[in-house]
Amino acid sequence: LVPPLILKPFSFSLNIIKNITNKKVGSITIVKADSETEETITAYSSKFKIQKLKDDAINDSDFDTSFTEITDSTENGVIKFDNLPMGTYLITEV
Repeated sequence: LVPPLILKPFSFSLNIIKNITNKKVGSITIVKADSETEETITAYSSKFKIQKLKDDAINDSDFDTSFTEITDSTENGVIKFDNLPMGTYLITEV
């Protein structure tokens, strides 16, 4: 003979742990200047392209294709790239 099954109320708690990783970011500021006079060039807008090298790059042409940005200079000749993941970058005027 099997004894009857008795269900008793029970409670439980669930703790959810979420890992948050702080990403280190930085910025790069470029001031376009004349190579001879070193005066800031503000007469026209310049475009600059920034490319991040892959973290495991073997040579300096191994770019992370998911990270390429192009921006214009401001009227005061300043170009700023913000919130850049830490790494090595190639910046070219386009």
